[in-house]
Amino acid sequence: VGSKVVLHSCEVPADLVFVKKAGGELGIYGHPDLCLGYGRNLAVAKCNQYGAIWETQASSTKSAVLSTSDGGCIAIPKLDEPNARFPFSVDQIDCAEESRTVKFFMSKN
Repeated sequence: VGSKVVLHSCEVPADLVFVKKAGGELGIYGHPDLCLGYGRNLAVAKCNQYGAIWETQASSTKSAVLSTSDGGCIAIPKLDEPNARFPFSVDQIDCAEESRTVKFFMSKN
């Protein structure tokens, strides 16, 4: 809990970060009590800690944004930098900033 969410280069196709939970939350793979946190600088949090939850329509064949039930979306600022190096920070922004939102695939539904 409290670890900042960052993305690394996934060399192995089986690498998983987020999983869809039955209640609609996005959980952390391999840690059933942990979920994607909430707020400007995203961090790992205990599930059911926030009123808003992360949700997505993404699947293994369809990409989609990760958004909160109250209008937050995910952005990865370094994607705009051609020479950026991992790890990439993951931030929460207002979904109205559509040009900055990022779409994800969920490798397991």
